[in-house]
Amino acid sequence: ILGTPTEETWPGISQTNVFKQYKWPMMPKMNLRDFIGSELVDDLGLDLLWKMLEYDPTKRITAR
Repeated sequence: ILGTPTEETWPGISQTNVFKQYKWPMMPKMNLRDFIGSELVDDLGLDLLWKMLEYDPTKRITAR
């Protein structure tokens, strides 16, 4: 759903050993709305889901 992480979506990722050791296929970020209809979650709920799925832990939403 998030696509392949890039330096833009997760600064420093390309310098990690795991990222360097594997040839990652470039997958695009998908639209959550394609998987979760508006009858199940409104725009605020969808925004919360995106914030919980953030690759970069420094940008990910916390319970606090």
